[in-house]
Amino acid sequence: MAHVRVSKRGDIDTLHTCLRAADMKELEAHSADPKTALVLGFQASKPCYTIEHNGEVVGMFGVSPHPDDPSIGQVWLLGSDDIKRI
Repeated sequence: MAHVRVSKRGDIDTLHTCLRAADMKELEAHSADPKTALVLGFQASKPCYTIEHNGEVVGMFGVSPHPDDPSIGQVWLLGSDDIKRI
């Protein structure tokens, strides 16, 4: 069963090695590596959320402020292939 909870720093270590190919391509296009992207999202999103399915971390998401206008939010989500099983 899937559920959403507030993220813990350790979720990044679990998720960064198994992101979906589409997420990896998007990160590549922005010259970002998976761990750094998750750390930045975790730090900028208040709060950051983690998606778990059957006890496994399958995704993280949040809303971070736009660098040019902090009143505008940027929604983001990074996940593993297992997110499709939900």
